[in-house]
Amino acid sequence: MVIIMLSDVLDKTYNLIDILKKDERYIRIKELDKIINEEYKTEIERFNDIKEKYNEALKYGEYHPSLKDYERELSEAKAELYKKEYVIEYNRLYREFQNELDIIIKKIEESFMGHYRGEHNGCKNKNNS
Repeated sequence: MVIIMLSDVLDKTYNLIDILKKDERYIRIKELDKIINEEYKTEIERFNDIKEKYNEALKYGEYHPSLKDYERELSEAKAELYKKEYVIEYNRLYREFQNELDIIIKKIEESFMGHYRGEHNGCKNKNNS
């Protein structure tokens, strides 16, 4: 019985995933990811290179002579990358899609926990009588 229920839950989960993958935002996010990695390759490499240097310098804290320079360069590289048209669109769609996923997860959690709380509170109330 449990195996059958688990199989049913997995089937429904895969169906939900298939539905989400057909969402126009998800499709556009995947397209934008490819475009960004091709169009802004230089900016991404610069950002990652500076980020790596910054993180390495951060290990030494304020004592590293170049920490402030790396911090400034990282901020500039991030600003340059994040003001790109496709990156702005990507981030907007990603947030929207993530918010929808969060709502779905919350509804599943509330459904489960509401059922669980009802059983638990019922037991608790009987013991407290």
